[in-house]
Amino acid sequence: MELNVNNAGIFLAEAQTLRVNDGFLVSVDCVDGCLWITQDNDPRDIILAGGESFILDRSGVALLFACQPSTIAVREPSSCMSR
Repeated sequence: MELNVNNAGIFLAEAQTLRVNDGFLVSVDCVDGCLWITQDNDPRDIILAGGESFILDRSGVALLFACQPSTIAVREPSSCMSR
């Protein structure tokens, strides 16, 4: 998998997947495009459109799937948040 990173974040081509290991409290921002998020042991399907965000709320693996070409930003939890 090849990821393109620029000042706005990470570019995912359509149908490209990014795996986040142990991403509890990591913030995922969909800058533009459309992103589908699924997390271990979570029955929800999280769909983000451009301008929307989601904070991963499960331990384990999260998969970020680009439904169309998308730019995303993945940010570590802030130092004031604890597990």
